Amino acid sequence: MKELIKKSFLTTSLAIFSLLSFQVNSAPLYTFSVPGLGHINIDNYQTTRSGNESGALLKGGFSLREDFKCPDGQCLTSFRWIQMIATNAAADNWTGTPPKLKDSGIDLNSQLWGKNISEYMKEEYYLFLDPWSGSYHDSAPFYTNNEGILSGRNGYTYAFEDSPWRKGDGVYYNNTKMPLDWGAELALVATYDNKLSYLGSIKWGWERLNSNKYLEPGSLSFSPVSGALKQLVKADYAQYEIVDAAYCKVTEPPILALLLLSLAGLGFYHQARQPWDV
Repeated sequence: MKELIKKSFLTTSLAIFSLLSFQVNSAPLYTFSVPGLGHINIDNYQTTRSGNESGALLKGGFSLREDFKCPDGQCLTSFRWIQMIATNAAADNWTGTPPKLKDSGIDLNSQLWGKNISEYMKEEYYLFLDPWSGSYHDSAPFYTNNEGILSGRNGYTYAFEDSPWRKGDGVYYNNTKMPLDWGAELALVATYDNKLSYLGSIKWGWERLNSNKYLEPGSLSFSPVSGALKQLVKADYAQYEIVDAAYCKVTEPPILALLLLSLAGLGFYHQARQPWDV
C-alpha cells in the first residue's frame, strides 16, 4: 500500500506541474522545424521529486503542415515516434528485464549520444526501445502511451507524452556512488508497410545524485537520429527498410485489378488478330 501511495503521489505531482505550466504560459517551450513537413512543439518539460523517487515529464507533439500534399499518384502515410532509453536504474513495473547496453546489439566501439561507451555504461546501463514489456517491445518498435491514442491528440498530427520515474538517489559502481541517470532519444519517423524514414530526434531526461543534489533537465534540441537508435531498431526489427521519404506512398493497383487488366489486354489482342497473323 505504501508503494502505491508513493507512486500515486509522484504521478499526481507530475499532473499538477503539467496543468500549472499550461495555466501560466500556453505558448510552447520549444518549437522545432521539420523541414518540408511541419514542426514539433514541446509544451512541457520538467522534473519532479517526492522523497526517494524522482521523475520527468515531456509533453508535446508533431504537426503536419496544413498545405502539405503528396505528389500525384501518392498518398500520405503515418508519422510515429520511436523512443530509445538508456538508464542505470531499473523500473518497478518492468515485466522481465530489458537488455544491458553490452547485450543490446549496438556497436560497443561507437558512441552513445556523443560519448564513448565506458565499461561502466556497458555493465550498468539498460538500453531498449520504449515501452518495454516482457521480452519484447509491445508496439514493435513504435512508442505508445497507455493513457490514450496519440494520433490526433491535443490537436497534433501525432502527440507525445511521457512521465517516467525511478526510485533512489544514485547507483553504486565499484564502491563509488554514481548519479541515477535516465536518458531518452525521441525520434520522429514516417512509416508505411515495412518502410521507415528517420526525420530527427530530441534527447531528454534527468539525473539525481544524493538527496541534496537534484539535477534539472538541460535545454532541448532537434538533431539527426543517432547511430545507436538506428542500430537498435535494425537489431530488433530487421524487417524495416530504411528509405528517404516514407511519408508519401505510391498507390499501387490491387493485384486482382492488374490481373484482370492483363487478361483484358490479351483478349483484345486475340480479337484483333487477322487470319494471316503468325
